[in-house]
Amino acid sequence: YIDQLGMASAYNTKSYCRQSLIGGNYGLLSATTYVPNPDYYSALLWHRPMGVRVLSISSKGTQHLHAYAHCSKTT
Repeated sequence: YIDQLGMASAYNTKSYCRQSLIGGNYGLLSATTYVPNPDYYSALLWHRPMGVRVLSISSKGTQHLHAYAHCSKTT
């Protein structure tokens, strides 16, 4: 999920829609307890510090490593 957010921002996507908030296999909250799943915290940590400016980054390592860089939000 966090990789999808990174790719979306790298392509200047203005909004991102999650399949479901509660329930199913991909819900951000547990359907029975409403306890946040790990992806909820990923989205929260992505939203709070990340600014709108995406920086270009490259790696000479493995193709399986995805890295993204952003400027932080201004306060």
